[in-house]
Amino acid sequence: MLLWVASIAVKAMNLLDLNPNTFYQENICSVKYKAQYKVNISCNSKKYSLDISKKTKSYLDNVFNTDGSVKSYYDPFYEPHINRPFEIYPIKSHFSNNYELLIEQSVMGTGIYTAGPTTSLAIIQTLGYFEGNKFNIKSKGLLIS
Repeated sequence: MLLWVASIAVKAMNLLDLNPNTFYQENICSVKYKAQYKVNISCNSKKYSLDISKKTKSYLDNVFNTDGSVKSYYDPFYEPHINRPFEIYPIKSHFSNNYELLIEQSVMGTGIYTAGPTTSLAIIQTLGYFEGNKFNIKSKGLLIS
């Protein structure tokens, strides 16, 4: 069953030209550390603010000063970033033959080009559908890790 679901997602992406890299480039999101152990995430018109004060002390000490301000310099390993889509799930409507796709992207608090443990801050979920060959975004939300 799982293989069948994955197969539908891949077919939908290929047939309708939804390339994860293209999706990533056309749906630009950004993430920045802010004072008082906050992370601001922007995705097009959607804006989110996360409180990450419950992350491990060692992680927070690498990015923030003891007063909660962001360090003027921190190891690039801790640069926050948003990954390309890592999961794509087809969602079938009971009332039509159409599929929607749920696309997930990780918001990471550790460097993209480094090896070692990672710190997940959140997951961006995008629900979209195809109209002809155009992929339309229906909704976008944030899951906190």
